[in-house]
Amino acid sequence: MIGRIQVPIPDTSHPIPDTCYNNMSAGLKSVETTRLRLSNPGDRHVAFCLEPWAREYSLDPHSSVDVVIEADSPGIPEVFHEPDRIVVYAWPGAAARVLRDGIELVNRPRE
Repeated sequence: MIGRIQVPIPDTSHPIPDTCYNNMSAGLKSVETTRLRLSNPGDRHVAFCLEPWAREYSLDPHSSVDVVIEADSPGIPEVFHEPDRIVVYAWPGAAARVLRDGIELVNRPRE
């Protein structure tokens, strides 16, 4: 088993600090937020790609990250679990951040 994907559930009990958004919602009149947690219960690193930006991350063994997607219109992210990686597709007009323990991650450069 490479990883476990949890379906996004609206969660207002644990808001993410405004500093994590880096003005992600600036200029948007009505913001729709979707939060998705990706977990890797295995003993190997798993590649994680956030599309349509082609941002790549490494999901450490026994760890999880939160993908926070904001847009001025609602949408549902598509998640594909491949043998060696997880791909999350956001919808047009959306902005996304990847957080580990509330801290935004920087994607690793493509090789």
